[in-house]
Amino acid sequence: FLGRFFGDKRMASSSLGLVSFLNDIPRLVIIDEPPAVWYKDTGRKDTFMSFTVRLEGSIPKVGRWQVGVDLYFEDRKRVEERFQSILRFSEATPSTQTLSKVQRTAKFDVRIEKVYAMPNLFGRNP
Repeated sequence: FLGRFFGDKRMASSSLGLVSFLNDIPRLVIIDEPPAVWYKDTGRKDTFMSFTVRLEGSIPKVGRWQVGVDLYFEDRKRVEERFQSILRFSEATPSTQTLSKVQRTAKFDVRIEKVYAMPNLFGRNP
């Protein structure tokens, strides 16, 4: 489309080449998102947030990527390491998984085990 916009066929072909190049770069894509809001179940331990990721692009035969889950605040700051342990994974899905050319998808089932109401627990104001 850039070639038509600028009237230059060379621009179109080089732009398409760039798009093709970018599509070949290995990247992780969320294909099944967790719910936007999740409520901790009362008295039950079997409700998990589930999501699936897929490795896309041109993957080398020897390429392997270890993927896992960390807990972050809404402002995209990572929760301190000492509090990451409140994440619990179902027995069916491990906390870290290896992706490769052969195994491109990983499903995670995770829940937040403890929700604290104490101010400044994570170094933040309530």
